[in-house]
Amino acid sequence: MRQKIKLLVLKIKRLRESKGLSQRDLSNRITEIFGKENGVSSSYIGMIESGQINPSLKSLGKIATALGVEPSYLLHESGDGPTIEMEKYKDHYSLREKEFLAKEEVKPIITLVSNLAAKGLTVEQIKKSLQLVIKLTNELEEDSSKSE
Repeated sequence: MRQKIKLLVLKIKRLRESKGLSQRDLSNRITEIFGKENGVSSSYIGMIESGQINPSLKSLGKIATALGVEPSYLLHESGDGPTIEMEKYKDHYSLREKEFLAKEEVKPIITLVSNLAAKGLTVEQIKKSLQLVIKLTNELEEDSSKSE
């Protein structure tokens, strides 16, 4: 069990550093997303990263959101990128849809949506953004077929 905590701590620290964030920056990002009363202090993040304390699941969820990943990514032992926790969607999607969501080429879209949510966009704003991307993709496809 102790090894899993070490991996979790290492993932949080590496992910934070890869995004160029200090512990204070991460704390500020969490406060921006969840509000001052639901924030996580930079000293708390420091204690997590130094292994002095284990984060609560609630804090872990806030940290993951602020870092733009699913909490499940931080809890998994392997993998080197954001993941989608398929178990929580099992009753909502067909097998074909689940297989599609698990494809490598779809993961950047899932990451994009997670990042937009972490930045505070509403579901409606994210939907509009994705609809715009689809519209632009269709226009590019039409332009491409006209030039052939």
